[in-house]
Amino acid sequence: MSKSLLALLPLLLLASCAATDTDAVAASLATEPDALTLARFEKLKALEGSWYAVDEAGNRTDTLQSKYRVSAGGSAVVETVFPGAPMEMVTLYHLDGGELVLTHYCALGNQPMMRAEHGGDADSVDFRCCGVSNVASHDDQHMHRAIFHFDAPNKLTADWTLFVDGAEGDTVPMEMVRATD
Repeated sequence: MSKSLLALLPLLLLASCAATDTDAVAASLATEPDALTLARFEKLKALEGSWYAVDEAGNRTDTLQSKYRVSAGGSAVVETVFPGAPMEMVTLYHLDGGELVLTHYCALGNQPMMRAEHGGDADSVDFRCCGVSNVASHDDQHMHRAIFHFDAPNKLTADWTLFVDGAEGDTVPMEMVRATD
């Protein structure tokens, strides 16, 4: 192979990757979300407001659990978990082509990305990890699953499952009610 061709090889590979990535992005954006995905995203948007933890009897406590805010012209939902606390975390929900996805900015210092599973109904959504950034290995500790149950307009259960040592670990249930005052 000539020296000039060898010099061009990295540029040709880069151009090839850029074209492939562009094609993948275009294909993803061409996919429209189905009615179930849209209904689930609307349920997430409807969470806008402050949500408090409940006690064992199901009564609202004084512990602010999460705040939800619709942002970016209605194309994203921002959740702040434990707002103002040292372990505050942020999760961003949005549509990616035909898929409902989230990125969780965790107090562990990593960012799991999850995609909603297909099937079921609009009263729940099961997010499964499809990648995680800022870890040495996908087997490192990270949030791996989140299941939301839209129990009623003012009641929500979110079950977050941790991934530890290459397997699903503990699930943290968060039962919440919307602040109505």
